[in-house]
Amino acid sequence: RLFAKIAAGDWDVVIVPHSSFGMISLSQETEERFLEAQLRLADAALKQAEEDQEEGSRFKSIGVKAAEALIKKLENRMDAARSKKRDRLVTFEQMGVDDLTIDESHEFKNLQYSSNLSGVRGMGNPSGSDKALDMYMKIRLLHENKGAVAFMTGTPISNSAAEIYSIMRYL
Repeated sequence: RLFAKIAAGDWDVVIVPHSSFGMISLSQETEERFLEAQLRLADAALKQAEEDQEEGSRFKSIGVKAAEALIKKLENRMDAARSKKRDRLVTFEQMGVDDLTIDESHEFKNLQYSSNLSGVRGMGNPSGSDKALDMYMKIRLLHENKGAVAFMTGTPISNSAAEIYSIMRYL
């Protein structure tokens, strides 16, 4: 009901906690389109990792196991997107969001990534979290529609350069 009220109203500002924001679904088509693009990137990373492994390259790519794990996670998310029972009443696209300001944005720092660095401490989990991926998809949609995004946090970077990279990908 809350999301329907938001979509139907002419609000200047709506404040929603992180826990509720994750419950706002993207349309199935948008989520599948995004995940397919991510799968193509992960497949390219896997091919590069396999080539580097075969050549014994001095410069290592993401690593075959890490790339396979990332692909598996994305495939699982795609399967879940196709079979998930959704609240079909209102999707994120229908809510009319054109500006998103995220407080405590460090909560979304665990975005999936690929890197040609391996064995570096503090890089975090390359397959990321579902919470961060959900936020990333919504922000990408806003960027496509010329929307605005702002991140606010008191702890922008606590552990690694991978966090800087993730935040820059969002923005």
